[in-house]
Amino acid sequence: MKNTFLLIFLFCFSGLVFAQKTAVFKFPADRLSAIKPDIDTLSGLQNKPVLFEADTVFVINKIGISQYLTAVSQVSKIRNLLVPISGLENNLTGIRSGVNRLDSANTDFSEFLVAYQEKNRIQFLQLSRENSNLTNQLKVLDENLEKAAGILENEKSGRIKSNLLWGGGGLVLGGILVLVLK
Repeated sequence: MKNTFLLIFLFCFSGLVFAQKTAVFKFPADRLSAIKPDIDTLSGLQNKPVLFEADTVFVINKIGISQYLTAVSQVSKIRNLLVPISGLENNLTGIRSGVNRLDSANTDFSEFLVAYQEKNRIQFLQLSRENSNLTNQLKVLDENLEKAAGILENEKSGRIKSNLLWGGGGLVLGGILVLVLK
């Protein structure tokens, strides 16, 4: 048993001596995070001894590193595929907002059209009443003009008779005066 402990001690001691002679990569504690492991640094060590300045270290073998890198490349491919999908989503959002604006404009136009038709109907009724009133007034004016024309005709014929009577009377009186004065 003592030999086993001695062998382990020598193995560990020789590892420390070897680590002191070769370039040691000191891995700072702030680069060791459970959220963001620094696998790129670990994969680029190329068989150098690593001195971790942390209380807990997870060691990943080469197979784990290659699987991690494969997963990272697959995630990168998926993200690249998501870019056109997010672009389509933006386009769909733009189309939806355009359709909503068009629907709102259509509703506004329908409301305006109904109000415009109602306003035109009221104006048409007013114009119809005014037209009826004007037609009635024109009929009354035509009747008044016919009466006035009849009155003027009667006065004209009465004036002619009066003028003939006065002319005839003046002729008779003039003839009598000429006979008397002669």
